[in-house]
Amino acid sequence: MNVICVILGLNIYGIFIVKQEWLYRGKFFCLLFLFNFILYATAHLLEHFRIGNPKYESLLKIPFPQQALFLVLLIIHHALFRRNPEDTFWSMDWSKLKDGIFNFIFIVLSIIPTGLALTNII
Repeated sequence: MNVICVILGLNIYGIFIVKQEWLYRGKFFCLLFLFNFILYATAHLLEHFRIGNPKYESLLKIPFPQQALFLVLLIIHHALFRRNPEDTFWSMDWSKLKDGIFNFIFIVLSIIPTGLALTNII
């Protein structure tokens, strides 16, 4: 169960680093958002009824705020550049600096929901 909580809790990180373009597909994004909301609600229910290990349950709270943060950053990027950011993790192309900044900001800001979940603030 503990390994499953870790894998589910890091689903946005994994998708963002490996297949970022999946997050730009509307149907996939909505299904993943619903799934992450269910994980978030399940974590709160498990915490409320004191079932399982609280440290691993808090990992289930991480993906929902991270995906909401990604959505906010994506809306801002669309407003500024009128396109989806490209995955620059595997590229060293300087012309994609704007997209690299988007990726850097998301990775840095997504540490905040992780820290809040692990300290049981959210």
